Amino acid sequence: MKQKNPVLHLVNEIEIPKWLLFFSVLLSVIGSIFQLIVPLFTQNIVDNFSEVIKNKYYIIVFVFIFLLSSILNGLSIYLLTKLGENIIYSLTNKVWNHILRLKTSFFDKNSNGELLSRIIDDTKSINSFITEIIPSFFPSIIVLFGSIFFLFMLDWETALIALISIPMYVILIIPISNVMQKLSYKTQLETAKVSGVIAHVLSKIKLVKLSNSINKEFRQTNSYLRNIYYLGVKEGVINSIVVPLSTLIMLVSMGGVLGFGGYRVASGAISPGTLIALIFYMTQLTDPIEKISSLFTGYKKTIGASQRLSEILSEEKENLQNNNLNILNSVDLSFNNVSFSYDENNHVFTNLSFTIPKNKITAIVGPSGSGKTTILNLISRLYEIQSGSIKYGTNSIYDYSLVNWRKNLGYVMQNSGVLNRTVKSNITYSLQETPCIEDIIYYSKLASTHDFIMKLPNDYNTLIGEKGINLSGGEKQRLDIARNFIKTPGILLLDEATSNLDSESEHKIQESIKNVSNDRTTIIVAHRLSTVLKADKIIFIDNGEITGMGTHEELLARHSKYKNMIELQQLK
Repeated sequence: MKQKNPVLHLVNEIEIPKWLLFFSVLLSVIGSIFQLIVPLFTQNIVDNFSEVIKNKYYIIVFVFIFLLSSILNGLSIYLLTKLGENIIYSLTNKVWNHILRLKTSFFDKNSNGELLSRIIDDTKSINSFITEIIPSFFPSIIVLFGSIFFLFMLDWETALIALISIPMYVILIIPISNVMQKLSYKTQLETAKVSGVIAHVLSKIKLVKLSNSINKEFRQTNSYLRNIYYLGVKEGVINSIVVPLSTLIMLVSMGGVLGFGGYRVASGAISPGTLIALIFYMTQLTDPIEKISSLFTGYKKTIGASQRLSEILSEEKENLQNNNLNILNSVDLSFNNVSFSYDENNHVFTNLSFTIPKNKITAIVGPSGSGKTTILNLISRLYEIQSGSIKYGTNSIYDYSLVNWRKNLGYVMQNSGVLNRTVKSNITYSLQETPCIEDIIYYSKLASTHDFIMKLPNDYNTLIGEKGINLSGGEKQRLDIARNFIKTPGILLLDEATSNLDSESEHKIQESIKNVSNDRTTIIVAHRLSTVLKADKIIFIDNGEITGMGTHEELLARHSKYKNMIELQQLK
């Protein structure tokens, strides 16, 4: 299968305002045509100065064309700038909207900093190519061939001398464009890597400081920065060769035109005005040749910048709205011969089967790494199983639209998810409409959060800071619990929901969980077994296999590993 061109793929993914592009290019083209007329006016002024100076209309037309050319070029620059901002906006929106809808496994393989680099840096590179290089191509072609036409029209012999530079430019540009593509792609990769490292270190800055790892992290980042530095130097070396060489080629051509053209004037073959016009057209060849050559180098660089963006847009998204099947709660949730692995080397379950009874509290316990959290991730459909089935009643959970399924689901995760927003915004984050303050306070009290919220500077309107820096671990956890309580979900998942709480708060949360679980299915994962002692059903999982199921008393009587864990935690 033929690989898609990444630049064309991205262009097809966004809606470019064609009328804006058309008018900006049209204005540039008209300005280029006027640019071609100016040397002819100059020729006539030089050769017929005494007559032209008496003709005020000729002078007015000349000045008008000169000014109009400048005005049209200015308007073209404005429209191209507007077009560029439109493309950046559309492309960034497209990529960001796509990334938000990608499967969780994608984020397991890509760092946040790298993705940020793709969204910001790569879109700018692509915008530069589309709005600066491509639009200049058409007027450059007109100026190039128009100048060549007038050169031959004025004096074909001198024109041949002037055109020596064109094949020399072509020979120079083709190999350089291939080198520039490779350098650009490597630079984009290294930039994305260093962005990823910096973002990761900043997110764990306290650990870095406490581990005395500042120099270690600096050295790692510095290695990427040096790679970017060396790649930039290589690009500078190429430019240091290309720019002077291009100037030399142009000077040789210009010298040839002046020398041969002067000889033609001296012999009477052409007039002085014609020579000046020839020099004008000769100088006009330089800019379009450079812009046309930059099209090739710019295109190669843009391929490097757009390749990864194109790969991201090709990633499969989650199917959020696959059907409108209504979710009927008060039914059992069952795993039937489920097999799952995060990747080829990380196999978790094989033919796992168990049932979670409706409207009951079910606890999943076991050693670390046995697969407890993975079960909750599968229920919440953050990951998809490889084989078997997970059913809610008689229907597979995959029969429901993902939006409706997660709307019916509350999930308090191990690392309390809090946002740099107000307390109120955090509690109501999962809701489409903000409820009244009375409801917010009710569920806050249920999650034992109301008292500490009222002690904050602006109570429910207090900003909690980046990653909840203004709250303790237990406060963030209770805030997360309140957010899931207020959803009133049919299924409530609690993963180490009380791990950061003191004994008094833990007892209150246990009572709250019991109260809100009367009419919903609640699944608790916990290492602290005091949280699960009163669960209606306890499932013991060890190394991806179910080794025991029953009440606390039943497991205590016949499951040695569960009994050992209870004794270690000094529970009865």
